[in-house]
Amino acid sequence: MATASFSFERVGRFLTTAKWLRRGVGITLVVGAAWWAAASWPQGVRFRADALGFAVAVAFGNLVATAMLHRSVVGGIGSRPRVGRAEMVGVTAMSGVLNYLPAPRAGLVGRAVYLKAVHGYSLLDSTRATVAILALGVLVTALPGAVLLLTTLTGARTVTAWMGLTASLALAAWLAPRLAERLLAAPIRLTWNWVLWRAIDLALGATRMWLCLYAVGAQIDLITAVTLAAGWALVKMTAITPQGLGVAEWALIGLAAVQADLPAGAMASAALLDRFVEAVALGAGALLLGKGKLVREPRVAPLEADAAQPFSFRPRPDGDRSPH
Repeated sequence: MATASFSFERVGRFLTTAKWLRRGVGITLVVGAAWWAAASWPQGVRFRADALGFAVAVAFGNLVATAMLHRSVVGGIGSRPRVGRAEMVGVTAMSGVLNYLPAPRAGLVGRAVYLKAVHGYSLLDSTRATVAILALGVLVTALPGAVLLLTTLTGARTVTAWMGLTASLALAAWLAPRLAERLLAAPIRLTWNWVLWRAIDLALGATRMWLCLYAVGAQIDLITAVTLAAGWALVKMTAITPQGLGVAEWALIGLAAVQADLPAGAMASAALLDRFVEAVALGAGALLLGKGKLVREPRVAPLEADAAQPFSFRPRPDGDRSPH
């Protein structure tokens, strides 16, 4: 017994150390990227604050698109709760904020707990929805990103790149429902707009990346912007560090150097700006949820949830407390 207790204690210490190590690595990498950006800022280049303002607005668009994707997935799996649009925006924002905590995927856990408490959505269905969202994200993000990176490295013309992007999104739309049914092994619905919302999110991410680079004096074409946005999103999905903190910035610097021959300092500055505008959008949405502006009354009342159980221990009028 003592050995088992000792083993659990060691595992607990290891997990605690790993959680804080993830955050420490992420913060260190971000600080390194900020130092590089400041040290290599090109002379004569003025910061364009107006572009940053537009980027913040686009980041809110990203938040809404992601929330609508989550709402569509949740509405197509399991008990299909009716979560309000504004409510899901707030829940998605809060989930994004929680993902910066040391615990892996804290935001996913927080969203599942909220949907369970407020809408009676089971934790199993939340897990299945999360699997669908992550798989869809990888499919719709990696496939176009890989196609565009390949066309760029091979020197293909812009028309070829756009044709490849269109074909990859069409292939993703065809694969999405089949992949979801195979992964979830259950009847689902609304898969037709899952790819649409993820594609809108990718397009807004590319616009945001273009604006952040423009704000620091760098110019890229839209194909490059889509490729950078796809790489940025994929690295953040890995959760090597909280919300890909630091790792995503350096991955973006490397990808920009390979694809667009962008100066590392400009890319580092743009990546940090993109992180900032995303934090502003998430913080505002989470604040609205925390203030109760988006929260609805619980869909499942305590007595109703208790009555749904196969056994109840509520006392009878005669005082008998046996299961009934």
